[in-house]
Amino acid sequence: MDTEEAIRKQYTLHFILGSSVNQDGADLARGKINQKIEAQGGKIDASICQEASRRFAYPINKQNGGYFCESVFSASPESVKALSDDLKNEPQVIRYMVEFKKPIKFRAKRSRLRGASTKTILNKSAVMTDNKIRKESEVSGALGTDKREKISMEEIDKKLDEIIKNI
Repeated sequence: MDTEEAIRKQYTLHFILGSSVNQDGADLARGKINQKIEAQGGKIDASICQEASRRFAYPINKQNGGYFCESVFSASPESVKALSDDLKNEPQVIRYMVEFKKPIKFRAKRSRLRGASTKTILNKSAVMTDNKIRKESEVSGALGTDKREKISMEEIDKKLDEIIKNI
């Protein structure tokens, strides 16, 4: 990899073409701008232009509508400055913006706590009672919600039978 390839960065060029051109004219103007990018040493990754003219929210340079276009390319920072100067002199371009695309960094997924480690974290959590912050273990003792004994299924069945007989 030579040094010129190493300093290339990826950019997105957003530009608006005037409504004085039709769809074919918009495609030709986009192609002309892409040629300027390549002439400056850039490499076009993607380029798109809207199929229909869009009405602006407010007039721009005494025009009420135009075609919104976008080109994604990689180039050196010096060539982007030269491209910007070329676009200022382009009569069909109403407005433009060159945006640097930051590389996306992916993070590893965080693992969720399971089992005993979750219980220890819950026991350390704080609960607000009577305008005081207390640990959950202190609150459970004060509220009478201590750990219960395990009840067998047979005892539960006996209790249910008693309840049903009383109905």
